Amino acid sequence: MFPVKLFFRMTFFYTLIVSVVLLLTLAFDISQTLQVFCVFVFGFFAFVFSAYWSLTPIVKARSYLTKLLDMPRIENLKVEDVDSYQQVFRKGEWVELGELFIQLEGKLRRRTKAYLREATELSAVMNSLTTPIVSVTNQMDVSFMNSAFAVLFDLDQEKLKTLKTAKFKDLVSSESLIASFENVFEEENFEKTHETLTIEGRERRFLISMAPLKRQADSSVYGLVASFSDETQKIQLDQKRMDFVANASHELRTPITAICTSASLLEKISDPKDQKEIVKSLSSNSDRLMKLTRELLDLSKLEGQSKEELNYELCDLKKLSLDALNLLSHPDKNSVEIATSVETFWLDESKVKQVVTNLIKNALIHTPEKTKVNVEWVLEDDDLVLYVKDQGAGVPEHLSDRIFERFYRLDKSRSRVLGGSGIGLSIVKHIVALHGGEVSLEAKNTDSMNGSVFRCTFKKNNEKIYSSI
Repeated sequence: MFPVKLFFRMTFFYTLIVSVVLLLTLAFDISQTLQVFCVFVFGFFAFVFSAYWSLTPIVKARSYLTKLLDMPRIENLKVEDVDSYQQVFRKGEWVELGELFIQLEGKLRRRTKAYLREATELSAVMNSLTTPIVSVTNQMDVSFMNSAFAVLFDLDQEKLKTLKTAKFKDLVSSESLIASFENVFEEENFEKTHETLTIEGRERRFLISMAPLKRQADSSVYGLVASFSDETQKIQLDQKRMDFVANASHELRTPITAICTSASLLEKISDPKDQKEIVKSLSSNSDRLMKLTRELLDLSKLEGQSKEELNYELCDLKKLSLDALNLLSHPDKNSVEIATSVETFWLDESKVKQVVTNLIKNALIHTPEKTKVNVEWVLEDDDLVLYVKDQGAGVPEHLSDRIFERFYRLDKSRSRVLGGSGIGLSIVKHIVALHGGEVSLEAKNTDSMNGSVFRCTFKKNNEKIYSSI
């Protein structure tokens, strides 16, 4: 916008000065050369003064704007700076331009605050996500990562300081994943891929979703954002579910087939002695089927039960162990030795009795004849610990976790002959977990052979103790 008023004022002022100088030279009868010199000199000074008068607000405004641009955050601008800036324009002739600058400053301040607020909120949202997310430029430089990504790849604060210069290939050593990133830059399309990455020495399976980042002006790709969805646990759960269905079908089919076969034979055989044997087989397989079904139902209830549903009571550990032993019909159960250094403890008696029964039964199945099985109750750091020790062949270290899976057996033929269902240790694991503890398998060495030691921890229930005082 052209400053019309300022132009006319400067023109009038310059003309007035020149006219006054001419009148003075004529009044004092000065030579023509001197007249021209006086007009030039006074005209020059008039021009300089007018320019200074008009340009002073512009110079001050430039200084203010330079200061504004050098600030890292517009919130650092002081109120007195804004006031002095507004006073500059209000006193000068550039009033309309000054008002535009003031409006521009206000809009810039508001937009900057809104931008910073949105950036803070977006950063908080991204860091609150449990899904690892990373953004890289088309030069494969890391431009952003959230907390989940930093935790996944074990990036500490020292490593994060080099984020601006970090290369993605330095963080993730997967040639196929880097190739997928480069393919997104070339194709400029959304892409998904499955990758197996080694994290802390363990292979983990990820579903990686990659989306290109495009400029609004020309739609050119300047980077991409990728999310890492860990599907390792899902794949493991799917595999366990398939194994469970297959094993359950097999375990149920075996007694059902035997029952059907015996029933068919019973119709064809008339000899009372043979019929008695068939009926005995029918009864045995029916009991086995009922026991398997009952254990599956117990396991299903345990998986859906919470700690608050346990029926805690002060249990006599010696009596509890003997009652659990008496529930067994194993011929070698007299070889079990029970030792208790703790007399009583707050537990759900019926469920812990099931734990002891299953552990003793498992030990007897895998222990040779004329060897001992030791059951011991001790107190460690106010927690109750149950040890069940056998002198069997032991368990390989790489299978120490798998034995607690449903239907998993080390010696399938032997455990089936002696009535094992493959669910007992899984029930033990769930009951101990409900008591806030954990169960583990420890290796044991004896003079003659290797054995196994099952260790179950039961947490101290302070609520029950205090409520009984």
